[in-house]
Amino acid sequence: MTHRLGHYLTLSSEAVVVFESATPNWKDGKIRLSNVHVVCMPRSEQRKFQKRLKRIPWFDLTIDSVEVELSLMRLMEGKGIVKSADVVGVRGIIDNRRSGWNKSAAWDAETVRKSHIPGDFEMDRLVLEDMSVVVYMPKGFRPFPFSIIQAQFSRLRRQW
Repeated sequence: MTHRLGHYLTLSSEAVVVFESATPNWKDGKIRLSNVHVVCMPRSEQRKFQKRLKRIPWFDLTIDSVEVELSLMRLMEGKGIVKSADVVGVRGIIDNRRSGWNKSAAWDAETVRKSHIPGDFEMDRLVLEDMSVVVYMPKGFRPFPFSIIQAQFSRLRRQW
């Protein structure tokens, strides 16, 4: 079951999601994932990422625990199976050095907006605690640490 859940999370988030254990609490409809590792980059780029070479934007995060509440009714409504999530202890790197704003190119919001796909990633509630990552920016801007002690979001979705 943990392999299937990891595969579903990988497909829905466009990142490789691996975790050590999954503890279900079927009474509350929740699953607690422990020692989660989330990587968003091609496998060929992982070694370069560890050496901190320049590339397009990627991230490599480790998370102490993620508790997700599942809802089959939401899945049938086309909102995805995850109703809410509590994320604790996020550490890692977000590398954005290869991207940047191109002032000469015309920007059209309609072309970059993602269209809604039934079953796409959407949550009613997200709680984020103890997050500390280092963000690398383009054009030689110094890396900066980014921290969140505690944050609550009433809605999180991919398509706005």
